[in-house]
Amino acid sequence: MNSHIINNKFTIKKAIRLLNSQRIKCLVITDKKKRLIGTLTDGDIRRVLVKKKNSLDLTIEKAINKKPFFLVRNNSNKIRRLFLQKKINKSLKLVPIVEKNKKLIEILKIDDFIEKNKHLYFSKGLASIPAVIMAGGKGKRLQKFTELFPKPLLPYRNSTVLETIINRFKIAGIKNIYLTLNFKKNLIKSYINDKIEKINLHYIEEKKALGSAGSIAYLKEKIHTDFFLINCDTLANVNLEKTYNFHKKKKNDLTIIVAKKKFSIPYGSCEINKYGKFEKIIEKKNYSELINIGMYIFSSKIFSKIKINSKIDMDQLIKRLKKYKMQIGVYPISENSWVDTGTLENIKLKKF
Repeated sequence: MNSHIINNKFTIKKAIRLLNSQRIKCLVITDKKKRLIGTLTDGDIRRVLVKKKNSLDLTIEKAINKKPFFLVRNNSNKIRRLFLQKKINKSLKLVPIVEKNKKLIEILKIDDFIEKNKHLYFSKGLASIPAVIMAGGKGKRLQKFTELFPKPLLPYRNSTVLETIINRFKIAGIKNIYLTLNFKKNLIKSYINDKIEKINLHYIEEKKALGSAGSIAYLKEKIHTDFFLINCDTLANVNLEKTYNFHKKKKNDLTIIVAKKKFSIPYGSCEINKYGKFEKIIEKKNYSELINIGMYIFSSKIFSKIKINSKIDMDQLIKRLKKYKMQIGVYPISENSWVDTGTLENIKLKKF
């Protein structure tokens, strides 16, 4: 336990060195009386490095997560209940166990807990269904950030966006995950190899930019079943097994997961009749659209419609599947069940 405990006088440089030596990349911060102050992950450190230059010699004070998830002694069974209710952050690495006065007495390692209790809450229905994460883009909407880190390593809560996506598939019982890579691929591989355990993680490396869907063709000889596909800037709180059952019931070749999003026009809208005459003004008109969130379930049949090393974007692929009269369905989720992490404004919301 002691290898994960530090005080708040550590410099960021020293904390990075300690994190690099740990299997679980999370530290617990205590005061002189061993009372819990907070936790620190490499994601917390990256947030400080993005904001401040030459900050390696600063103390970790501004990087500490001072509102970590923790449990009071004799209440550790609560974590199993939270997993069963799917109310716990899947990116959680460690849980401090404290006395009522917040004195640290134990550190619970989540991976070890999951391994011991997986029979209680892991889905078995998706074990044969792989997932594909499209992680090769440059992240142009996050250009200031992606000058330093690739978009999949964007900090999210106490983890990264990529780890959060992988862990959600992992919790759903998915055993095989494919990452398509291009931009800063070696940095992503180096980082993620240390992080993810107990699944089969495969890398698909693009030799050139192939658009938002072109790298799917590389999977033709590797995947022979239906499969999930998600963009690495999409976080969706979706019941994956229920979504897949919908896909199978409808006999779809492609199911597009969409979110119903409400929009409001902050001006008065003029309506006219077919003769161009004014009818009325509607103030602050509201309307809604079904938004493609960048998450799909594909049938392996679609591989016959994609050529290897041919550039194609996802909208073009969908049009092609429709042209060939393949079965395409839509699975709606609520707006609050999805966040687009492709902009810093959205990632700050931390919706779930």
